[in-house]
Amino acid sequence: MLIGITGHTKGLGMELCQYFYHHSKHQVLGFSKENGYNLSNENMRNKLLRACNRATVFINLSNVYYHQTDLLLAFWNDWKNKDRLIINVTQDMPGGNLIDYLQKKHFNTLFSTDEKERELPDEDNISDLQFMVQKHALDSMSEFLTQKNAKVQICNYTLSKENYSNDVENLNKIIDDFQKTKS
Repeated sequence: MLIGITGHTKGLGMELCQYFYHHSKHQVLGFSKENGYNLSNENMRNKLLRACNRATVFINLSNVYYHQTDLLLAFWNDWKNKDRLIINVTQDMPGGNLIDYLQKKHFNTLFSTDEKERELPDEDNISDLQFMVQKHALDSMSEFLTQKNAKVQICNYTLSKENYSNDVENLNKIIDDFQKTKS
C-alpha cells in the first residue's frame, strides 16, 4: 500500500517512516520543508496532492497553521469517490475543548460589546489559543466531511503524550484495518 505523509523527517513522522520501511510492506511518500514541500504554500499543497495520486492512505501529520485543514479538504475533494483513507493526526488541546479554554481564560469577555469589559489575551496565551483554534477547525471540518456521502474514509487520531511507539502501533493498526476492508 502506498502512503503519503507530511512531516516525515522529524518526530512521529520519522518514526512512522522507519517503521513502515523496516516492518511492513507499505511504501511511503514523505513531504516536508526538507524535501521542498512548504505546506504554507498553496502551490506546494497542490503539488503534494498530485504526488499522492496513486496513494491509498494520506497521513495528515504536520501542524502548519490552518494548512492541515486545507490539506484535509483538498484530499477529500480529490478522493471523495475513491476507496481511500485520510488520517488526521491531532493532539489534545491544552485545557480541554476550545470553548472551555476560552471560558477558563476569561476570553468570553473578548467578544463583549462593552469596551470596558473587553479583555484581550496576553502573549503567553496567544500561541495556545492559536493552536486550539487551528485544531478546532481541523476537527470541525473532519466531522463535517465525515457526514457527507463519500467513499473516502476520514479518521482523526489523537497523539498520545510523546509516546511515539504507541502512536506508531495504533496508526499502523488503523491502516491495517483499512487494508483488510479492501481485500
